Amino acid sequence: MKKKIKMKKSTKLSLLFIAFVIVLTLVSVLKDESASELIARIKTANPRYLILAVLCVLGFLLMQGVIIYMMCRSLNLKESLWRCMLMSFHGYFFCNITPMQTGGPIIQIYDLRKEGVSVPTACMLIFNMTFLFKLVLFVLSIGFLTVGQGMLAEYTGSIHPLVNIGFFLTIAVTLLLGLLIFNTKLTKKLAIRVFDWSVRRHLQKKNIEKRRAKMLDMFDQYKDVAGFFMTHLKLMGILLLLTFVQRFLYFSSTWFVYKSFGLSGSGWLTICLLQSLINIIADLLPVPGDVGVGEIVFNAVFAKIFGSYLSSGLLLSRGITYYAQLVICGIMTVVASLTFRFDRSKLGRTKKVYYYPPDKYVQDDDMDDDVEDDGNSSHRTGHGLMARLADDTGFSDDALEEEYGSESGASGEEAAEEDTEDADKYDDGFSDGEADDEHPEQI
Repeated sequence: MKKKIKMKKSTKLSLLFIAFVIVLTLVSVLKDESASELIARIKTANPRYLILAVLCVLGFLLMQGVIIYMMCRSLNLKESLWRCMLMSFHGYFFCNITPMQTGGPIIQIYDLRKEGVSVPTACMLIFNMTFLFKLVLFVLSIGFLTVGQGMLAEYTGSIHPLVNIGFFLTIAVTLLLGLLIFNTKLTKKLAIRVFDWSVRRHLQKKNIEKRRAKMLDMFDQYKDVAGFFMTHLKLMGILLLLTFVQRFLYFSSTWFVYKSFGLSGSGWLTICLLQSLINIIADLLPVPGDVGVGEIVFNAVFAKIFGSYLSSGLLLSRGITYYAQLVICGIMTVVASLTFRFDRSKLGRTKKVYYYPPDKYVQDDDMDDDVEDDGNSSHRTGHGLMARLADDTGFSDDALEEEYGSESGASGEEAAEEDTEDADKYDDGFSDGEADDEHPEQI
């Protein structure tokens, strides 16, 4: 009964938010144009181009599922493409209703956790995908600042200072995000300082040493996966290319809206680059779904291109890229919730999901010398790797040691015992059943 109440409240809040966004957009569009004129212009739009615009948005959503699937498969996680697609829809639904799109990555990490993927591995997968997503806008921002000043001067006009702020924030956030994701020493050191601060402030009162050891263990797992992606540059290049395709599918929807009115004079690349400005400016502002900001920037940058069809173009472009996307993701979120709840074929039930890369892929962890070890905590990096690889691959320890070298630290039996415990109960301290009860599904 408690779960049903939570779901009802969540659904009502989502519907109220969507209604508020629709009203706000209609008011901003209709204030300078009568409804009859607007409807008349919208009727002139070619429906075939509008269908292509919707398909571009759908392709944008599906492409993220492909990227999640490729990252899972690269780590030997036997996840299906369909379930990765559901994670994409689920994530984008929450991206569209939370400030700065912060809700999407969190819910996708939770979905992976429900699928049996360890929390550190799930975090690294989603963080890496988020970094690549921001990296596309980073590259476009650098391009605008170096060779795109003429286009900015022609189309941005009064919002040019806002565009420059967007460039600065995009570049800064992308660099900071990359530093925190891949510089695991820095991230681990910051986490230890935050943990020690919470202890001094008496925010941590029970099982302090156990929680500290668990946190360090999770960071060691996280570092292993980060090391894997950092040493597989070809894979990262392919993922970045797919992310570019994903982004430009989204940008292309505005071009199809432009073509639906029979307009000409501006090319596909010009409209895609101008559409990217909306994302560069609005993605980093604390406004759910770019509400208000997206409309302001659209009116500013596309005024010369759409001309008298500006309001109609805004309504159709915004309706497809945000409202249609929200409806599609909302429907698929229900499907995802039902699938993850009733289909019990989790990864953790069919295959060990932790990834322990060979020693040559593991980054050096000099800062372990700075961390006081009470003798009871278990640090995974460099300990028991051969035993874990032998358990995962079926090869003998001797064969693996001959390929990758001998290991140091915990014995193979100790590592196997750790893995058996981890496979039954994940790093957040919950068993599968306990986690389901503690974190009920919310739609």
